[in-house]
Parts: sequence; structure tokens; C-alpha cells
Amino acid sequence: MSSILKALRKLEQENQTGRQSNILQPSLGSVDSGRGWPWRVVCGALLAGLLAGGVLAVLILNSGAEQPVAVTSSVPATPISPAATIPSAVALSSGPELSASVVADSAPVPILSEKRPVTSPPVEQVSAPSLAEMPSATIVQEVRIEGFDIPPAGFQRDEPRGDGPLPYLVSEIVYLEDGGSMAVVNDLPVMEGTMVDGALLKQILSDRIVLELDGRQVEVGLEQN
Repeated sequence: MSSILKALRKLEQENQTGRQSNILQPSLGSVDSGRGWPWRVVCGALLAGLLAGGVLAVLILNSGAEQPVAVTSSVPATPISPAATIPSAVALSSGPELSASVVADSAPVPILSEKRPVTSPPVEQVSAPSLAEMPSATIVQEVRIEGFDIPPAGFQRDEPRGDGPLPYLVSEIVYLEDGGSMAVVNDLPVMEGTMVDGALLKQILSDRIVLELDGRQVEVGLEQN
């Protein structure tokens, strides 16, 4: 704009100097005016172009200042799942109250994931050992007892033999397969905790037995054949 103003001032000064020269030299006015017309036309065209360019620049600057700046966000847009909610057309009444059915219809319906079948881990099959592979049980002693009935625990003979205290005779000690033991006392097979002829059999050892009689313990050895 300053260049345009300078050009206009220069043109005005030249016009004034031209007028003064015309007044001083009236005879040469026609010649000078004829020679100055082309130069004036060129200057007018330049001034018109400068004015048009200045107006265009001002318009461009104003349009650029008024255009809003688009703000870009670095946050990625989160896609909205179309199946998150099920829209339903609900007719709302003009009153302030809302029925329970309308609230239930407008509530979002959760999406149920597909149920996968539950698979149980494979069961390892273990083969049972055969009878031939099982270790054989060790038999301590095989004794065949014939003609004896094993009395139950707490058995007591009703009538003692003869008059006075009877002697206790241990004729045999037998070990059973289940780990227990049995003694033959006075020709009667008895086990620990059994009464025999008024005495309680407390313990069976390998070569003797322990009896409890009248509150005292008596050991009776195995009869040697």
C-alpha cells in the first residue's frame, strides 16, 4: 500500500510540474502534452494493476483469518458395537410417570458370549495287577486243629475240674494267619482276654502264657513234649 501511495504522490507532483511548464511555455504545451500521453497511460495501467493486486491481497488475508482452524485429535476413535444395545420404539406418555415396561425395554441388553462345551481331561486307565504278580502272603505256621471249638472272649468254664485249685497245663501255642495267637490250656483253646478255669489269659508269648488270678499275674510255661 505504501508503494501505491508513493506512486500516486509522484504522479500528482508530475501533473503539477506539467501544469506549471504549460503556463510558462504556452507555445510548447501542445508538444509536451503530446509526448506525455503514452507515459501517462503506462503509469495509469501500472497504478490500476497495483490497486487490483492490493485489493486481492487484502481479500485473501481476510478470508484466511476468518477460516476456522480444524483441530485434530490424536485420540483414536473407538468403534461403537452395533449389537451393544437393541433400539426399540417406545411411546412415552406426556405425564411425568414412566411405566416399568418402558424402562425395561429401553435398558441395554447384554450380549451373551457363546458357551463352549466343557471337556473333561482324559482319564488314565491303570490296569490292576494280576494275582500272579501279587506277592504271596507268608504263612508263619500251619497248624491243623481238630476237635476244638474256639470260645469267645470272656468265656469262663462254669464248673472247675475236681476239688481245689487246678493246675494250668499249656500244651500248645499256635500263631494264626491273621496275626493273632492262641494257646491250648487244660485241653481248651483260648485267646488273649479269655477266662479259663477262673483265670484270665492276659498275654500269649512264644514259650509261655501270662494268667491273672486273684489280682496277681502268674506265668505258665509251655509243656515240653
